[in-house]
Amino acid sequence: MIGSLAATEERKQQVLFTEPYYETGASLFVPADSTVTSIADLDAAKVGVTLGTTFEEYAREQANIAEVKTYQADPDALKDLESGRIDGVITQGFIGNYLAKNAGFKVKEVGDVLIPDVAAIAVGKNNPELRDAIDAALVTLRDNGTYDALSQEWFGESLG
Repeated sequence: MIGSLAATEERKQQVLFTEPYYETGASLFVPADSTVTSIADLDAAKVGVTLGTTFEEYAREQANIAEVKTYQADPDALKDLESGRIDGVITQGFIGNYLAKNAGFKVKEVGDVLIPDVAAIAVGKNNPELRDAIDAALVTLRDNGTYDALSQEWFGESLG
C-alpha cells in the first residue's frame, strides 16, 4: 500500500513497512484571509481532516477544536474550508500547499508543524522480500537524484 500511510506502532503489528519514503508533518490550513496564525488561535473551531488519519486522532485531542469533520480526501476538506463551512484543515503541509497552488484553493498554511508524519510503504507481514526490494529501489532513486527531481517538480521542495 502506497498512500501517505504513517508507519505507526499500531500499524506495524499488522504489516511490514519499508524505510520512510518521505518525512513531513501535519499543518493547519486556514482561509487565505484569516487572522489565525497557529492552532492555538482557534476557539471552539470546526476542523476538517481526512478520515482515518493520524491527523484525525490529533484533532480530536485538541481542547480548542469543538468539532472534527472527516472527509474522504483533502480536496473535499479544503473546498469546505474555502467556502467557510469549517474553520481549518489539518493535513500534510506539502499536500495542502500543492492543492492550494494547483487546484486554486484560497487557503494558507499557518503555525508550526503539529505532528511529524513519516510515511512508508506497507507490505504483507509474510513478504519481507518485497519490502527489501522496495527499500533497494528507494535507495537507488535517492542516490541517482530521481527522487529529489520528482519531489521538486511536483511539490517544489525536497521531501527526501
